[in-house]
Amino acid sequence: MIGDAFLSVNELQQQWFEVHGWATQQPVPIVLDPTPEIAATPWTRSRRMVVDDHEKHANETVARTNDSGAAAAGPAAGAATPAGIAALPVEVPAAVVAGIAGFAVVGVGGVGYESFHEHCSEDIHDHGVFAGVLHGTGNTFANTGGDLVDMGTTVGHSAKSLWKSVFG
Repeated sequence: MIGDAFLSVNELQQQWFEVHGWATQQPVPIVLDPTPEIAATPWTRSRRMVVDDHEKHANETVARTNDSGAAAAGPAAGAATPAGIAALPVEVPAAVVAGIAGFAVVGVGGVGYESFHEHCSEDIHDHGVFAGVLHGTGNTFANTGGDLVDMGTTVGHSAKSLWKSVFG
């Protein structure tokens, strides 16, 4: 099962210690400390969304398929981004590539999630086929944009908190 691929933070830290030949646990470099949580985020988020959909009386199989699909699409887009950028006839700094790849992960995953949860049949019924598709697409991108703003705010607060914890 995919969930088995993710190890707990303690297991990952223990592997880090063993790789470096440390008999006892040493402090993990601060950059590596949140890495397991970041890697597991799309998967754990999709699991929470499935539970949320189920509580709203959605079909659990459909919810699991939609939410897992969106959770897989984002990281796949982010992983493919550096290859696409490498094919360009210009050099791009690594930090820019990482930023674009991160945006691809969040943007594609967010649009996928919102697309699966848009009520297309209602939009088409209420507005007609063409206008309904435009309305649903607008809702999808508006909701994704709102999610990105919320995430940016959260990241900003986290960075501020990290800065204060490191530098006082």
